[in-house]
Amino acid sequence: MPRQATLLEFIAGGGSPGKRRKKGGGQTVRDKPGDKQRKSGRSSSKEKSLISLLLAASQAQRGPSPSERLERVESKVEQPREKDEHRKSRATVEPEARLPEPVLAVQEAGGKQGAEEGLEASETGGSVEVVVAGGERVEGTDKSGGVGGDRRPKIIGKHIFRPTRVADKPLLRRPRRVRNVHGYILGVYYDGAEAKAYVKILSDEGEVVSVYDEYGHKPYFLTDLPPDKVGSLREIVTHPSFDHLETVERMDLLLWRKVRMTKIVVKDPNAVRVLRDKVPKAWEANIKYHHNYIYDLQLIPGMPYSVEAGKFRLDYEVGEEERAKVEKIFADEDEDTKRLAVQWIPLFEAPPP
Repeated sequence: MPRQATLLEFIAGGGSPGKRRKKGGGQTVRDKPGDKQRKSGRSSSKEKSLISLLLAASQAQRGPSPSERLERVESKVEQPREKDEHRKSRATVEPEARLPEPVLAVQEAGGKQGAEEGLEASETGGSVEVVVAGGERVEGTDKSGGVGGDRRPKIIGKHIFRPTRVADKPLLRRPRRVRNVHGYILGVYYDGAEAKAYVKILSDEGEVVSVYDEYGHKPYFLTDLPPDKVGSLREIVTHPSFDHLETVERMDLLLWRKVRMTKIVVKDPNAVRVLRDKVPKAWEANIKYHHNYIYDLQLIPGMPYSVEAGKFRLDYEVGEEERAKVEKIFADEDEDTKRLAVQWIPLFEAPPP
């Protein structure tokens, strides 16, 4: 019984050694001994190349050997160590080379000279002056004389970092409190500690000051319930922030008539959103308090004002010539339109700050 061909022989094209093949006229013949030797020579070279491919594929599936993996891990660990050693050597051997390029000199008033000596001498007293490109000078005090701690310039990489206090920034400092000033209104804010609104004003001298409320203005909201019914609501009158009740008149824009309403005044703006749910209907109960203050006092942020004893007055008077020009332009309009046009003249003609 003839032997079966191996897998490599079959793939290489050698076939089975005892297999018959067909001839041209349909006849079958056996391979001759010489043919078998030639075929075996060709198949051996193919077998070697195929075996090498199979070995490479199996090696790729198994992945790197344990020794190769160990070598890779050691190389990754050694790279950061070399970088750290290089940085340390630069920091210890070449301190002057790390000085920032824009710095031309570092001088200390009444102390040693030179970049390193000037920074070290500031520890014992005096001030440090850093001269950068363009002639700009930055002065810093030492850590004993500065209120905010160590204020010495520090060289970090290619830059000079000079620590400063946040309170030294002019926009973050608390404005000076005044009662008399002339300037432009920047905005209205609320001071919870004093339970008062205050106005920030840019004075003619360029200083930002604050004017606290002296009108006695307090947060409130409106309801259509009469005062006696509101007084019977214990959830409102017993609330810690409840102040008092008032009766006011408002214009109903839908019915175009005046209506009487009850004004519930409180001490804290946060109490409005709590107490407004205690009545069936509430008006002016969803307005931020600083906006409410602006509306009630009819202030115009960005306009010039004169403040005397905490009282605001718009510092712009409409001249007769301006009034005449506007009335001539609106000659064909009704009286209300003419009146509003004259009132709006300061918005367009007031000088900017």
